[in-house]
Amino acid sequence: MGTLLTISGRASENSTITDYISAGFEAGIGFIVAALILTAAGSSTRMGLGKKKEYLPLDGGSVLSTAARAFLETAHFSHIVITVPVNGAEEAKKNLFLDSEIKKLLQDTELHFIEGSDTRQKSIYNALSFLNKIIPDKCIVLIHDAARPFVTKQIIKDTIAATEKYGAAVPVIDV
Repeated sequence: MGTLLTISGRASENSTITDYISAGFEAGIGFIVAALILTAAGSSTRMGLGKKKEYLPLDGGSVLSTAARAFLETAHFSHIVITVPVNGAEEAKKNLFLDSEIKKLLQDTELHFIEGSDTRQKSIYNALSFLNKIIPDKCIVLIHDAARPFVTKQIIKDTIAATEKYGAAVPVIDV
């Protein structure tokens, strides 16, 4: 299965999603320009390694940190929500910060670990419900499977641009 990223967007008539993202970068403030959900609540049992895919080592960090880094190096996020298994927040946090650059890249981003569910759909619902309580209407939400670390900056940028144009976007990559 290829990398899958979904973005849903809401923008006012006078502002574009790109405006919000650019404003966040330029101002360097906590203005909410975008939120990122990384799904990592699955059990990874099909791998048969006794360890979650997201926590496997990769590029001086973990699969989780590599996936997060792709987004953090591409756009500013006021909130990042990582869905985790029951009682899994500390292990997820440890694996996210295996990459020493992550802390610096997060800067003024609020990081949240929330309990996922038995399906990805329910985990995403939990994350969106959480975000709905803390973010304004003028926000886009990117959703990405944290076990897919090779999403490119170009895919992220193109998806944001498509969201701006169409209101929502889902990139698909041939495999």
